[in-house]
Amino acid sequence: MITGDRETRELISNALAAEDRPDKAFLVTNPASAIMRPSSVLPGGAEVVRFDSFPHPGASFYVGVVGGKVFYLTESPDAFTEMMRAAGLRVASPTDAVAVAHWFVETTRAMNVFSGVLRSVDDIQWASGPLAPPPEQIGALVHRLRGVIAPPGAEPRQGGHLVTLYVLRGSTLQRRTITVTDDGGIQERVDEVAKDLPVPISM
Repeated sequence: MITGDRETRELISNALAAEDRPDKAFLVTNPASAIMRPSSVLPGGAEVVRFDSFPHPGASFYVGVVGGKVFYLTESPDAFTEMMRAAGLRVASPTDAVAVAHWFVETTRAMNVFSGVLRSVDDIQWASGPLAPPPEQIGALVHRLRGVIAPPGAEPRQGGHLVTLYVLRGSTLQRRTITVTDDGGIQERVDEVAKDLPVPISM
């Protein structure tokens, strides 16, 4: 597991500087400006690291590391595929496919908008307070979406798996249909299921 030691920070910072990302390189080497979260290991062995910037969370970002090679992932879906292939990933099961798709959605998203993968409608935090809609309206939404939102799942396809994720992005519910090839390639389709949901981000 990658730790926040000085050598690792320098490795990542130097790689980002070489990609002409001096602002991100600066954050990596300055713990007073960004917290380096513990890494997560993906199928195939690639590690992803999140840097949380403060007081500007929109400047937060993800990088991936395979050996000594660094991949800047935030809003960079092609870099995610390159990382998976550099790791020599072979997607051997639906579980692996779901994990790869989940991390693809999380690490390549824009960080200035709340986003999260849902397992059920119960994962949604609804707005409360004087600006929130009446409870009966919330109840009707919960009832409607309970039959729509499903846990992440994958079905085998020729040369890979088809993964379906439900994602709350800001106040919009999306269905993300992601083809994960056996060698970690990604193709994605995004469908809007519902918008302007009464969640705290929209109040």
